[in-house]
Amino acid sequence: ALELPLGGPLGGHVYRMGRGAVEQHDPITVRALYLEDKETRVVLVSADVYSISPELRARVLSMLPDSISENHVILTATHTHNGPGGLSQNWFARRYLGGYDSAMVDRVVEGIAQVIAEAMVNKARATIGYSVSSKMLLTQNGFSKGGTRDDELGVIRVDDSDGNPIAILGSLSAHPDTIGRSNSLAFSADYPGYFCTKLESLSHEKTVAFFLSGAMGDQVCSNRKELSSWDWTEYIGNELAVNVKSISNKIDC
Repeated sequence: ALELPLGGPLGGHVYRMGRGAVEQHDPITVRALYLEDKETRVVLVSADVYSISPELRARVLSMLPDSISENHVILTATHTHNGPGGLSQNWFARRYLGGYDSAMVDRVVEGIAQVIAEAMVNKARATIGYSVSSKMLLTQNGFSKGGTRDDELGVIRVDDSDGNPIAILGSLSAHPDTIGRSNSLAFSADYPGYFCTKLESLSHEKTVAFFLSGAMGDQVCSNRKELSSWDWTEYIGNELAVNVKSISNKIDC
């Protein structure tokens, strides 16, 4: 989890007009999965930020150990609309991320570098498998009623040599923007945070959960129960975790 200062910039909405965070509702985290075989080393990072800026990526790559190729580092954002901002100097990005904040960049970069190092140090023999389901009811088209809906859910599971899950990754296309304006000045991972917490509680004690954002575009979370604010956020996260766990249980690594 990243330690973020209150008053720090938030990323994800133009209507904040540069206002900083007044509270932290739940942890903002960075997670890393390291995989290697005899020929290739790969690092996958999932960070609770709105986007991976060029500045952020360049800084992370500059801190990599020599054994990792830059082309084998996959940096992903969960795309929470309530994560740390100030991560880009680009004039257009600043509308969504707030004014550039080098101290915030430092915090996120240091967090990513730390989890990469820990993942590499703690490597163990492992097997991997994946599955895809197309029966999700958690998404809808946010721009066109009855429009195209991406209901695909991808799941990857990595097991240790005893068959216990080390990591479970779930990928869904739906903007993490369920919190609403009344809580727009709170740091939060949105539903990916609830998803990771719930999935880890349902899994082996060693399991680390990862949320990977799909090509979200016009896809948003459905709200069949007509919930609002944190109730909606928690519901989506928990439902997604239950679905991912069910799919994961059937994967042959």
